[in-house]
Amino acid sequence: MQPGYDYLYNLEIGAYPQLNYHAGWAIEDPRYFVQNLPLLIAGLPDILPPCTDPTAVRGLFSVSCPLIAPRDVGMSLFLTSPGWLLGFLSLRWWGRDRLVSGSALAVAAIATVNLMHFSQGWVQFGYRFSNDFAPFGLLLVALALQASRRRGIGYVLIGVSLVINLWGVIWGQLLGW
Repeated sequence: MQPGYDYLYNLEIGAYPQLNYHAGWAIEDPRYFVQNLPLLIAGLPDILPPCTDPTAVRGLFSVSCPLIAPRDVGMSLFLTSPGWLLGFLSLRWWGRDRLVSGSALAVAAIATVNLMHFSQGWVQFGYRFSNDFAPFGLLLVALALQASRRRGIGYVLIGVSLVINLWGVIWGQLLGW
């Protein structure tokens, strides 16, 4: 009997050396945490990548010569959806509000396990495994918006997130993701 993820892991180790998977490591391994955390926090898109067509003109949605393009291994959660930054504002109630403390613990616990997974999500916009802790993170964002005297900044961050994600959806279609 061969579990699906074990089979996939062994296939991907050889097929995608650029992803830095390690044959001697488990599918869930603490050493992947150190490798994946920088991607979750600060993974950047490809800025001015080499043009595949030397005659092409750089463009926002030019597949052959882009100005900026999403990375297939993922990108920073806070860059692709800056609205998530609002959740940190709720942490001021840590230890005094059970909803905040429980939500923050859930986000931290789920993110820790996800960051130990060998894969980052592959060819998806942002950080794929953030979907697992998003329900708890949304509670923190909503509480921060509710309590904020300056909701305008929160709504601007959410609006910017929507625009960035539209950019990601368009690129996902162009790249066949």
